[in-house]
Amino acid sequence: MEVATAPPGFSPTLSTEGLLDSEVPEAVADYLIPVHAKALRDVARHANASALDVDLVVERWELVLTVTDDGSGIPQDVKLSGLANMRERAAGLAGEFVREVPPGGDTRLRWRVPLFGHAEVPTTSGDGPR
Repeated sequence: MEVATAPPGFSPTLSTEGLLDSEVPEAVADYLIPVHAKALRDVARHANASALDVDLVVERWELVLTVTDDGSGIPQDVKLSGLANMRERAAGLAGEFVREVPPGGDTRLRWRVPLFGHAEVPTTSGDGPR
């Protein structure tokens, strides 16, 4: 699986659980990779973070990607098109995307999708699966 580049200045902590290579259908992986990359880019661009935790859990029926930073969160004046794109990608796989703000001002992005029922995923030219 392709790994997205880390925000400048520090490396994220990556934790994985489950069988990524054998349990994650290609259709889900095709969405996961750009969502993961977008989350890292958003942290680098907006969060003013010094630490980033990425947790990827594959359970029997679902995949959950959680990205948590220790930054200032997403500024009010930022266009939220990236978050909308992550939400659309989750919905395209019958999943969900949630942005949470835990106590302390951190930001947590959680992208959860089922691992079944994805025989074919529509694509758009130039932007990968949507």
